[in-house]
Amino acid sequence: MVFGLCLLLFPARICASPAPSEITKAKEKAPVHLIGVVISDRLYQDQTNEADHPSQIRRMALSVKQLIKAPQEQSFSEVIVYYVYRPSWIQDELGSVPLSVAVGDVVEVWLKQGKRGWEPALGGWTVQHLSYAEKRSEPIPEPFLHMAERYIKTSWRYHSGRMVWGGVIFFLFVFVLFVKLFNLDRASTEDR
Repeated sequence: MVFGLCLLLFPARICASPAPSEITKAKEKAPVHLIGVVISDRLYQDQTNEADHPSQIRRMALSVKQLIKAPQEQSFSEVIVYYVYRPSWIQDELGSVPLSVAVGDVVEVWLKQGKRGWEPALGGWTVQHLSYAEKRSEPIPEPFLHMAERYIKTSWRYHSGRMVWGGVIFFLFVFVLFVKLFNLDRASTEDR
């Protein structure tokens, strides 16, 4: 019964990452491959109301440190990259690679031309952090109820055996207490 209740409260989702060969193909097909330092990161479009989960389209500016691959007709000293940001507190539910950048991060990116301009060729799978800036912030803060639910799920995941045994022991304790009280009531009525 407890297991069924947990399944109702915390439904399972199946999320998968792309095959390594698919990631390699996306990197090979990307027309631009570079290493750069994030010099700005700001909101472009909030998609929180349009999607099941909160997300944003963000715009980061990279100062190019090393251009590894690019079309010959273009030179890059600075490039604007549009990417989809999903909060780190929701990554377990989505199964995707988090793409969270902060000013000062050094990243290696494989880019393709998208609707808005340059975009990572395969989302977070084609952006690799070489170093992280010390000061980081979450653009979309985690709601309190979501944090409580995530804490319960994590506790259940790591301590479910203890919780089940605790429930069994509690049930036995209540059962023994009930039997003793029932026997005391019966013994007191028989004495009369």
